Amino acid sequence: LQIEFTPPAGTQKKFTFFLYEVYTTLCSARQHNRLYCAMWGSAFFLFIGAYMQLNIIPFAIQSLALTDVQGGYLFTITAIGIGTGSALAGKLSGKHIELGLAPIAGIGLVTCCFLLYFFSKHLFIVIPVVALTGVFGGIWVVPFDAFIQAFSPDHARGQMVAATNVLGFLGVLCASALIYLLSEIFKLQAYQGFLIMSILCLIITAIILIATLDYFLRFISHSISNNCFKLSVSGYDNVPKKSPSLILCNRPSSLVDTLLLTSIQRPPLRFL
Repeated sequence: LQIEFTPPAGTQKKFTFFLYEVYTTLCSARQHNRLYCAMWGSAFFLFIGAYMQLNIIPFAIQSLALTDVQGGYLFTITAIGIGTGSALAGKLSGKHIELGLAPIAGIGLVTCCFLLYFFSKHLFIVIPVVALTGVFGGIWVVPFDAFIQAFSPDHARGQMVAATNVLGFLGVLCASALIYLLSEIFKLQAYQGFLIMSILCLIITAIILIATLDYFLRFISHSISNNCFKLSVSGYDNVPKKSPSLILCNRPSSLVDTLLLTSIQRPPLRFL
C-alpha cells in the first residue's frame, strides 16, 4: 500500500542459464564504484547469520549447560538485535547511504565473537553480547543492501539483487560447511568456533575498510563536524556529480577546512 508504481526495466532480456547470468552480473558490478564490494558485504552477513544460528545451540548445550530449546531463545535475542541494528543504521544514515558504517559494525562483530569465546561460561555476559552481535549485524547489512538498491544500473538492478541473493545463500552453505569442518573434522567445541569467526570477521572488516576508506573517513568527518559545528552549506550545486573537481581551501594548512569539506561531500572526496 502507498508504494508508487515503478516501471519495469529490462523486460526484453532473454533467458540464460542462471549461473552464467550471476557470473556476468558480478563482472559487470566490478565496473561500478563500490557496488561489487557491497554485494559481497551483503552476502557475508548471511554467512555470519547462518553460522550464528547453527552454532548457537551447540554452544548453549556445551558451554552454558542449557537445553536446545533454551539455546534457540539465544538466537531469538540475536534476531531482535538485527532488527534493532537495522533501525539504528537507518537513524545514523539519515537521508544518505553510509557505507562508512560497515567497518564500525565489523569491529563490533569481531569484538562480540571474541567475547562469546572468552566468556563462554557466563550466561549473563553471553546474553547481552549475543544481542549486540545482532545489532552490529543489522548495522553491517543495511548500508550494503541500500547501496545495491540505489547504485545498481537501472537496466540491471534486478540482476544485481538476484546475484547478491545467490552469493548470500552460497554463504549459508559455506557456514554449514564450516560448522562441519570445525566440529567433525577438527573436533573443536562450539565456543572455539566463535574465535574462528572473530578472526574471519577481522580479515573481512580490514578488506571492507580498505575498499570503503573514503566513505569511512567521510562518515567520521561528518560525525565530528556535526557535533562540533553548525554547518550551513552554499554553492553545493557547483560541485560536479560525475566528473573530477579540484577544491582549494582559502587558508593554508587548515585542518578544520579539510574536515568540513570532507564531511559534506557526496560522493566522498578521494583526495583533498
